[in-house]
Amino acid sequence: MRVSFSNTVEKQIKLEWDNKHLLEWMTDIIVKPQPLYPSNTHWGGSVNQREAPVKSSLNADFRWRELERITKENYKLLKWLQGKKSSMDVIKWEIERWR
Repeated sequence: MRVSFSNTVEKQIKLEWDNKHLLEWMTDIIVKPQPLYPSNTHWGGSVNQREAPVKSSLNADFRWRELERITKENYKLLKWLQGKKSSMDVIKWEIERWR
Protein backbone atom coordinates (compact mmCIF):
# COMPACT_ATOMS: atom_id res chain seq x y z
CA MET A 1 0.00 0.00 0.00
CA ARG A 2 1.40 3.34 -1.01
CA VAL A 3 0.82 6.52 0.95
CA SER A 4 0.11 9.61 -1.07
CA PHE A 5 2.68 12.37 -1.16
CA SER A 6 0.23 15.00 0.10
CA ASN A 7 -0.78 12.80 3.05
CA THR A 8 2.86 12.44 4.09
CA VAL A 9 3.47 16.18 3.77
CA GLU A 10 0.36 16.92 5.84
CA LYS A 11 1.61 14.57 8.57
CA GLN A 12 5.03 16.26 8.49
CA ILE A 13 3.47 19.72 8.78
CA LYS A 14 1.32 18.60 11.72
CA LEU A 15 4.35 17.03 13.41
CA GLU A 16 6.39 20.22 12.99
CA TRP A 17 3.49 22.30 14.38
CA ASP A 18 3.10 19.95 17.36
CA ASN A 19 6.84 20.10 18.09
CA LYS A 20 6.82 23.90 17.93
CA HIS A 21 3.82 24.04 20.25
CA LEU A 22 5.50 21.67 22.71
CA LEU A 23 8.70 23.75 22.78
CA GLU A 24 6.70 26.94 23.37
CA TRP A 25 4.80 25.24 26.17
CA MET A 26 8.00 23.99 27.83
CA THR A 27 9.57 27.46 27.50
CA ASP A 28 6.54 29.07 29.15
CA ILE A 29 6.73 26.61 32.04
CA ILE A 30 10.40 27.39 32.62
CA VAL A 31 10.20 31.16 32.11
CA LYS A 32 7.00 31.83 34.05
CA PRO A 33 7.33 30.74 37.68
CA GLN A 34 4.60 28.38 38.75
CA PRO A 35 3.39 28.34 42.34
CA LEU A 36 4.65 25.29 44.21
CA TYR A 37 1.48 25.06 46.26
CA PRO A 38 -1.45 26.74 44.50
CA SER A 39 -3.76 28.60 46.78
CA ASN A 40 -6.83 26.54 47.55
CA THR A 41 -8.99 25.62 50.50
CA HIS A 42 -7.22 22.28 51.02
CA TRP A 43 -4.11 24.05 52.30
CA GLY A 44 -6.06 26.58 54.31
CA GLY A 45 -6.11 29.56 51.92
CA SER A 46 -3.41 31.59 50.28
CA VAL A 47 0.11 30.19 50.30
CA ASN A 48 3.12 31.95 48.75
CA GLN A 49 5.18 30.24 46.05
CA ARG A 50 8.04 28.72 48.03
CA GLU A 51 6.40 28.73 51.40
CA ALA A 52 5.67 25.44 53.12
CA PRO A 53 2.03 24.39 53.16
CA VAL A 54 -0.04 24.66 56.30
CA LYS A 55 -0.24 20.88 56.50
CA SER A 56 3.21 19.34 56.28
CA SER A 57 4.18 15.88 55.18
CA LEU A 58 7.05 13.64 56.19
CA ASN A 59 8.54 13.56 52.70
CA ALA A 60 8.18 17.27 51.79
CA ASP A 61 11.96 17.74 51.56
CA PHE A 62 12.33 14.73 49.27
CA ARG A 63 9.50 15.93 47.04
CA TRP A 64 11.05 19.41 46.86
CA ARG A 65 14.47 18.01 45.87
CA GLU A 66 12.82 15.75 43.29
CA LEU A 67 10.91 18.71 41.86
CA GLU A 68 14.15 20.69 41.53
CA ARG A 69 15.90 17.72 39.87
CA ILE A 70 13.10 17.23 37.35
CA THR A 71 12.97 20.96 36.60
CA LYS A 72 16.71 20.99 35.87
CA GLU A 73 16.39 17.93 33.61
CA ASN A 74 13.49 19.52 31.75
CA TYR A 75 15.50 22.70 31.26
CA LYS A 76 18.43 20.71 29.84
CA LEU A 77 16.07 18.82 27.52
CA LEU A 78 14.49 22.07 26.33
CA LYS A 79 17.89 23.61 25.56
CA TRP A 80 18.94 20.45 23.72
CA LEU A 81 15.74 20.38 21.65
CA GLN A 82 16.01 24.07 20.79
CA GLY A 83 19.57 23.50 19.56
CA LYS A 84 18.60 20.69 17.18
CA LYS A 85 17.69 21.20 13.56
CA SER A 86 15.17 19.07 11.74
CA SER A 87 16.84 16.01 10.27
CA MET A 88 13.82 14.92 8.24
CA ASP A 89 13.45 15.88 4.61
CA VAL A 90 10.09 14.48 3.58
CA ILE A 91 10.36 15.64 -0.03
CA LYS A 92 13.70 13.87 -0.44
CA TRP A 93 12.23 10.70 1.07
CA GLU A 94 9.30 10.78 -1.32
CA ILE A 95 11.53 11.29 -4.35
CA GLU A 96 13.76 8.37 -3.32
CA ARG A 97 10.74 6.20 -2.58
CA TRP A 98 9.22 6.67 -6.01
CA ARG A 99 12.47 5.83 -7.84
